[in-house]
Amino acid sequence: MFRIPLTAAAVTLVVASAAAAAPPGPLDTVKAVYAADAPYRNNTGPGVMGDDKLRARFFSGALLAGLKKDEDRAAKANEPPTIEGDPFIDEQEPDARDFKFSLVSQKGNGAKVLVNFDRGDKTREDVTYSMVLEGGAWRIDDIGYKYADGSTDSMRKTLGMK
Repeated sequence: MFRIPLTAAAVTLVVASAAAAAPPGPLDTVKAVYAADAPYRNNTGPGVMGDDKLRARFFSGALLAGLKKDEDRAAKANEPPTIEGDPFIDEQEPDARDFKFSLVSQKGNGAKVLVNFDRGDKTREDVTYSMVLEGGAWRIDDIGYKYADGSTDSMRKTLGMK
């Protein structure tokens, strides 16, 4: 009978458990955001912004707090929130297509992911995700926009956050 020494079996179990517990990387997380947001783009559902569970899954605690603060302010003022529409395609009308994803950088608990897409009018836009590893998962901490005319903006800036 063949027996694996307990220490080798324990090491194998720990390595297998660690591999199984590893969160999806930042690039896969951003791709998952776009997959979860497909109902909005297809006019079949609210997408990420209309689903509190998805928002909590994909946004950092700080960005979620900024969104909530802005939405509470808007509700009290009886006006729309600052972030209207879909921040992932930077539009209210969901006609973006031809998404190209790339990992720009990853170091420690931070990463940047670039998404380039056709806005639906043959104009391409770059959206850069600043990601943080938080609560054992990669989450969006900011979204930076670079427009065809060269101007830039970010979700945090729009929300008045640092």
